[in-house]
Amino acid sequence: MAVAGVLLAFAIALPAARRTGWSPTGWAMLLFVLLGVFMWRPGDWPETSDYGRILSPLLILLAVEPLASRSTSRLKWLPVAPLCMLAPRCAIQLAPQVLSLLGATAWIPR
Repeated sequence: MAVAGVLLAFAIALPAARRTGWSPTGWAMLLFVLLGVFMWRPGDWPETSDYGRILSPLLILLAVEPLASRSTSRLKWLPVAPLCMLAPRCAIQLAPQVLSLLGATAWIPR
């Protein structure tokens, strides 16, 4: 699901950049898409934390872009979808560390 989210982000970035009027935000989105395309190595895709960390600015820019636009499109949620598709994998990986920091695992017998 995370790989599909990144590919969806790549597909959404060009129309989103055009909607911004090729502002610095739009150019940043395109540059991160190019980074993702040209820095791709076959061994990187199984690890969400590898490409999720590198492409997180693209995902954030896409998620925030609908807030800046005044469009009333029914697909206003679509730019947020890639971030929502990547977040669960990272949350699952980091959940034990967060629970440990909060002391929630102290009662579990060893």
